[in-house]
Amino acid sequence: MLIDVPDGGHVRLGDVADVRVVQTPPVIRRDAVSRRVDVVADLAGRSSSDVVADIEKQLATMSFPIEYHAEVIAKTTADEIGIGRAIGFAIGAAIAALLLFQAAFNSWRLALVATAALPLSLTGGLITGLFSGFTFGLGSLLGLLAILGLATRYIMTMLYTVQGPNRMWTGDDSADTVYDRARESFGSMIISGIAIAALVLPIVILGPRPGLEIVQPLAVVLLGGVVSSLVVALFLLPSAYLHLIPRQAAEEPPEHEDERQPIAATTGA
Repeated sequence: MLIDVPDGGHVRLGDVADVRVVQTPPVIRRDAVSRRVDVVADLAGRSSSDVVADIEKQLATMSFPIEYHAEVIAKTTADEIGIGRAIGFAIGAAIAALLLFQAAFNSWRLALVATAALPLSLTGGLITGLFSGFTFGLGSLLGLLAILGLATRYIMTMLYTVQGPNRMWTGDDSADTVYDRARESFGSMIISGIAIAALVLPIVILGPRPGLEIVQPLAVVLLGGVVSSLVVALFLLPSAYLHLIPRQAAEEPPEHEDERQPIAATTGA
């Protein structure tokens, strides 16, 4: 396909754009009662206001068939929400997670370790989603939300296990003892991860097909997130517990000696 260039002449579409055939569902989008087709473009090297001004200038010189018109929508959802507001929500969520972990473990250090482990657990889902070519829509976001809940469960289970029955690291707890406790949770966590992977793997193998627009990105993101959550919980958390949590001496109850003083009784007549 040849397209016009501003200085005259033509150029092949494949020379200026990445053209490929993909499977898409037959969806007719509407705005109010009018059908619409979105033409989306990314910007590089110029501000959005300059690009919008150029596009509107060119549209003013074009004529459309009856009942057809073009609109330039420069304001995105991110602009409507606001970067500052989104950052504020993220900070608020992190503080809420920190407080909940502190209430669960009764330790600020453990709460900080658990809070820092949450975003690390999401890395697998983010990587698989990006390499699969997905834009993070509803399905991908639902997958990240599922990973967040699963990672929270893994983190709390592992930290409760390595703490031991007394919920503190005594002077007798060596590194081998902590790792032995961590191995107690290996079986249940791995079985849980395998079960989730077996559930979503068929959907991942099917690939992007019409009807799976939400489920397929969710499955891909969830599969990567399960792997990263297990790696963080099974390998990183025990080491972080050893190096970041100070040893606490076990408090032994004071010994109370039964000291009885002899009572001298005198009688007099």
